[in-house]
Amino acid sequence: MVLAKSLMPGPSWLPLASVAVLEIPAWIAISNDREESASILGHLISAALTVFLAISVGLLVRSVLAGHEPPIDLLRSAAALWLVNILVFASWYWRLDAGGPAERGKLPGHHYGAFYFPQMSMPDEVRARTCEKNWRPGFVDYLFLAFNTSTALSPRRHGSSHRGGQRG
Repeated sequence: MVLAKSLMPGPSWLPLASVAVLEIPAWIAISNDREESASILGHLISAALTVFLAISVGLLVRSVLAGHEPPIDLLRSAAALWLVNILVFASWYWRLDAGGPAERGKLPGHHYGAFYFPQMSMPDEVRARTCEKNWRPGFVDYLFLAFNTSTALSPRRHGSSHRGGQRG
């Protein structure tokens, strides 16, 4: 709702309505213990949000290049899209890591996955003493991960192979 109108892929209610249409059957699937259906619907919700985000980012770039929007509107829209990007990535990380939340919930603790959390490096006896024996990452852990990866300023590697315009 905070995006400039030119950055919306369709009417302003479309993204919210699309997610709501998918959320209703997802909640029904969850309440009826239909894990597979809930998982599929969750992936569809994340995919819909990803599509809306990608389109809006493309429209933002186009708008910046065209120069027709006031700078403050573009800055506000870019900040909103960055926050949505963090939420979308957190959702994907949470849904996909180690089989998703339902699969992680079946295991006693979290010892493997695509992401390495500090609790995973603790020996079992330390995890037991610190009441972390059955620790598993929740959405907030993936939200923190998404925030960190979206703000990381990784070092760039400047190779010495391009000296004097010649390749080594």
